[in-house]
Amino acid sequence: MIPGPEDKVLQIEDFRIGLCHGHQVVPAGDVEALGIVVRRLDVDILITGHTHTFQVVQHDDRLLMNPGSATGAYSIYTDDVIPSFILMDITGSKVDVYIYQMIDGESKVKKMEFVKPPQRSYPKGSKEKFKGAVAKVIESAENEAEGETKDSLNEESNGNPPVHE
Repeated sequence: MIPGPEDKVLQIEDFRIGLCHGHQVVPAGDVEALGIVVRRLDVDILITGHTHTFQVVQHDDRLLMNPGSATGAYSIYTDDVIPSFILMDITGSKVDVYIYQMIDGESKVKKMEFVKPPQRSYPKGSKEKFKGAVAKVIESAENEAEGETKDSLNEESNGNPPVHE
């Protein structure tokens, strides 16, 4: 069998959606660890699995989803596995998430809405100004450090080689 990619990114409407099995996430299912994957893939929605445990969390204006297990398959992460799956209806910058779960022998459906926040916009030229300001601060710090080094050498030796007794 030819191995597939570790993860995949899809563009659907206004959303970048990341797909990842989840075995790469340590600790498994951890929101902060999933946030690292979200940032690495630069996605709005991350769908993972591996734990067989249902989870939908909004984190840092992103949506993290684990549909769980439609069959209620065994999970080493919990003794209380609830059969579940998710359907998404995506329109533009809005996604309606339909969550299906089998609870106490009854099928339950919940609906959740997620709207992609508007991208931050910066005034024209502000990024370049910021980069220029950062470069000036770095240059100033380097010059100051260089000057301090020269001053400390001059103070120690008064221009003469150091004398060791």
